[in-house]
Amino acid sequence: MLDLTLLQSKVFHVYNRSNDRGTLFHEDQNYRFFMTKMVRQLKVACYLLGYCIMPNHFHFLLIPKHDLREGYILDDQFKNTMPTPEL
Repeated sequence: MLDLTLLQSKVFHVYNRSNDRGTLFHEDQNYRFFMTKMVRQLKVACYLLGYCIMPNHFHFLLIPKHDLREGYILDDQFKNTMPTPEL
């Protein structure tokens, strides 16, 4: 069960697109396989608030189950660390 105090945490929009906008998912079973794998990996580290999967990309809305790293700020430069080790 989602602890409502977690909603005060950061919500992350995680997305990815295929190379050259090519098709990632060709059949229904591709979508099911992908979601089975993702849910298995994410449930340890995050609450999955929502998702959207399209033929050439996907989106997840996540809340980390663990505290964010102290001093983490979002900026335009690539960082070698994620806001939480699980992400």
